[in-house]
Amino acid sequence: MDEGVFISDVVSGYSVDNIHPTTPSDLLGTHLDNDLTLQWNYNMDMDFNYHEIKSLLDVTRYSTENQVTFTQEESYDEYTVNSVDINDNISENSDKISVHNLHYGANLVGLNVLPDNLNISIILESLESNINSIIGEGVAASLNPTLGWIGSLTNISPGGGYWIRVDSDDMLILPGESVDCGELNFNLNEGANLISYCCEQSMPLDIIPEDCSEIVGEGAASTFNPVLGWIGNLQELNPGKGYWLKCSDQIQMQWECGE
Repeated sequence: MDEGVFISDVVSGYSVDNIHPTTPSDLLGTHLDNDLTLQWNYNMDMDFNYHEIKSLLDVTRYSTENQVTFTQEESYDEYTVNSVDINDNISENSDKISVHNLHYGANLVGLNVLPDNLNISIILESLESNINSIIGEGVAASLNPTLGWIGSLTNISPGGGYWIRVDSDDMLILPGESVDCGELNFNLNEGANLISYCCEQSMPLDIIPEDCSEIVGEGAASTFNPVLGWIGNLQELNPGKGYWLKCSDQIQMQWECGE
């Protein structure tokens, strides 16, 4: 039998690692003066490289440990953590944590990152006994050293604006999930409404409904003029801030956050 000649192609290949690394969890924060420390849990993958800490303000920090410390200079920011492996695969985002840099006295804020439990004792826990009082639209509560929280405000309402009064400079550190601004409906009354600005980027006052012609923030205000447009020292809406919005009629609105 003629055995002939057998020719076979050589097959080669390579493996691709495109598996997402483990996502960091249980993101928490503490501070010493203006130095903020973020900590998280992470089950280390064999090909772990580093953690990436992203902020709402497009600042990225890196750490090979399960924590990072830096100076919190902005009045408000939000953070998430990712893990990155040696092949540059990036994990899903961790839950968020928001940080309000509070000054002594009254601070007008919007709470855009919230846990499941909206009780004010949970929301304001990081302030400990330094918190004096919190005021919302038509509701308020103050902290009594003996009796705890006293007043008509017991739970935070997503979308509400709040005056938070502290006895000295402090940080309100709040882990949780972002308020879904696109799904949040604001039922505005005729007159003044205390609401939060929940978008993740600053926006001009032009997105305010035409039925609302006055807006007041902390230490700033503007009024709409039919000819000149918005006039005043309040030029834009900023994440993490609360505002008094005065409307001429009862309306329903959503913030148009854009891309």
